[in-house]
Amino acid sequence: MKTARTTVWGLGALFAAGLSSAALAAPTPTADARGARSRGPVVGIPSPLAKPSDPNACAGITVPFTSDAPFGVGEELSYDLSSSGLYVGKFEIKVGHPRGYGKDRSLSFFGRGRATGIANTLKPFSGRYMVLVDPDDLEPRELRTESTYGEDPRTEETRFTPKKGELAAKYLQSGTKATRTYKAKMPAFDLLTLLYYGRRLALRPGMKLCHEVYADKRLWRLDVEVMGVENVSTPAGDKPAQKLVTHWLRLPHADFDPAREAPKVDVEIYYSTDPSRAPLAFVAKTKDFTARGDLVRWVTSQGDGEVTWSF
Repeated sequence: MKTARTTVWGLGALFAAGLSSAALAAPTPTADARGARSRGPVVGIPSPLAKPSDPNACAGITVPFTSDAPFGVGEELSYDLSSSGLYVGKFEIKVGHPRGYGKDRSLSFFGRGRATGIANTLKPFSGRYMVLVDPDDLEPRELRTESTYGEDPRTEETRFTPKKGELAAKYLQSGTKATRTYKAKMPAFDLLTLLYYGRRLALRPGMKLCHEVYADKRLWRLDVEVMGVENVSTPAGDKPAQKLVTHWLRLPHADFDPAREAPKVDVEIYYSTDPSRAPLAFVAKTKDFTARGDLVRWVTSQGDGEVTWSF
């Protein structure tokens, strides 16, 4: 069941990216509030093919971090996913313990999703996701995914080389091993990293941005507008949340048929206005279906349950 699988994993991940990315741009750069010891977040590099006055140019990230991270090791967020009013699965994310990466240390973020109920009966799906990121600027360094779609086991390993503007992925799908590389016009982010990156930044109504995001072996252009505050229903009662409207468009690649229309996804995201900056809900829409995710569980303690998440 393609719709269920996309709802549980692809759109669960798109929710994470769209939510965080809405905080990544402002009219002008500002000073880094974290101090001289940090390199600060990377500023997006406009496309060399775009003129400075081009309104469609993708300028990337222009806002630095403004406070300490509102998340810590052991935090877990869990979402119920539904489509057409039916419960179809669960999507969860977690902050892992720091890990070694060559001579450096990396933060680790985890995600996992699974189909349930009728969606799992028609086409079983489960998957997990890990990304290692630079602890200072939160740039992704490496991600890994493992999933099973029906009887098809799938894996992916992707390396990010921001200084060269490159992404290189090795993956297994439908029993075939393949590779795919991209030249990004700016230091691209993966989906899960963007979620946590966005929680470090301030949102203001009227902000707009464009950035390049890597997801599901593809590079996407993400456009976001920050809207006003609305109340969102949660297990702890109604909570005020900043509404974000995001638009996703897959970018061209040599492996894709240029005669076919590029996939598009619209995602509305509701971001907590309290100091936690937690993502509370999202609504994802394509031309074929609408999916919704709602936060149903939030654990902030630093437990030892990472063994079930690790690669």
